[in-house]
Amino acid sequence: MKVAVIWVARVAFLYCFYQILCGPYHVIFTIGLDSPEIKELWGAVFQMWSFYIPAALVALVLAIPLSPRIPDEIHFRWGEITTEPIPTPEVPENCKPLAYDVSTKTFVVLCTAAGVLVAAPIAVLSKLLGILPPNEPVYYVIAGIGGFWMAPFHEGIHAAAVPARFRESLWFGVWPKRLLMYVFFSAELSVGRMAYILMLPFLLLTVLPMIATAFTSHETAYFIAAFALGHAMSCGGDFMSLLLILRKTPAKAVLLFTHNRLFLKMQ
Repeated sequence: MKVAVIWVARVAFLYCFYQILCGPYHVIFTIGLDSPEIKELWGAVFQMWSFYIPAALVALVLAIPLSPRIPDEIHFRWGEITTEPIPTPEVPENCKPLAYDVSTKTFVVLCTAAGVLVAAPIAVLSKLLGILPPNEPVYYVIAGIGGFWMAPFHEGIHAAAVPARFRESLWFGVWPKRLLMYVFFSAELSVGRMAYILMLPFLLLTVLPMIATAFTSHETAYFIAAFALGHAMSCGGDFMSLLLILRKTPAKAVLLFTHNRLFLKMQ
């Protein structure tokens, strides 16, 4: 009986979670983007959420206490998955660690703040250009959902930007307790190549979509811009890492990135 309750609660929670995230898009396309009353759209989304959010909470209350402990991290790559921590390397010879002298929790808070700072000027510019509609919170909800769903694509772009000779060392990671994803690898890189790896998701999933809004209808532009802004807020960690590299390393330095640690290779 206990096993049955666990699995029913898990399935119910996943279904409710799916409806909470994807339901707004179904409502949007059912009502139509050209609806004369945007409040009708917003009201329909809230009506749907008023059922699925409480249902998800009930399912979560039933599932979590009965479930095994959620692993701290999950790592995977082709043909292999593990919840065991990947060994963190010691400082290599003739290398200097590059890191912020703060706790992990503080760093996550700083990355979130950095994401807001990155997205804010883009949002202001978008409003001035008429890309984002004023006083329509539904688009900002879509932005948050879009940023969440783009995480796998974001990390995939990081991985694709890694030089081919280092791709065998790629690992993808999931941090369930903080709803985060990441990718790590082992490679010696120039400052320019590391900056390219860090910034490519921002360029492809925020900058290019914002440019694309100039060539689409207003209704489509609103949703593209909302997704792009949602993604921009998730780029705070990349910008924090880039700032660290630019502040602490000379332009022609060689960086060693291994697991989740970054080192400056002393010449």
